[in-house]
Amino acid sequence: MTDLPLSTRRWAARLRYFTFAIMAGLGVLALYAILRPDMILDPAIAAHQTGGVSMWPVGGMARALLLALAAVYLVAVMVTLYHLAALFGLYALGAALTPEAALQIRRIGLSLAALAGLNLVGDTLRGLILSIDAPVGHRVLAISIDGPDLGFALAAGLMLLIGAVMRQATAAAEENRGFI
Repeated sequence: MTDLPLSTRRWAARLRYFTFAIMAGLGVLALYAILRPDMILDPAIAAHQTGGVSMWPVGGMARALLLALAAVYLVAVMVTLYHLAALFGLYALGAALTPEAALQIRRIGLSLAALAGLNLVGDTLRGLILSIDAPVGHRVLAISIDGPDLGFALAAGLMLLIGAVMRQATAAAEENRGFI
């Protein structure tokens, strides 16, 4: 079904290639981070320093957990980008109002919801991880929620809703075709 103009399909194809380029770039950065984990650890550790001096040493367990948290973020971003690329691929074929496109939109919404959840608890988790090695009485639990995090969560909900509406619309269109 090619119900999209050629110019729109071309834009979708370009966006698909651009999304793959971003994924490749993130993959290269991930490989570099494996070789140089301090690239990820230093900014996180610096966040708990006062005047450039660490309040307590950050041990191996905290470092491993920070890297694991970064890996979870990377996987969530890559899954989101993969589903975006798949949706752009469908649009490039002109298959905009199809069950497959609705499914990809729903999957984008789900992966954005996972990212929103990570964003909402990420700072708290980083604070807990960094205080694992703190002396007793100095461990920290800081909970913060930013406006952009809430906006991101709402955008994820919107994508889920659009995916559900698209699925219902394509099912109704298919049912209507059966009557003709």
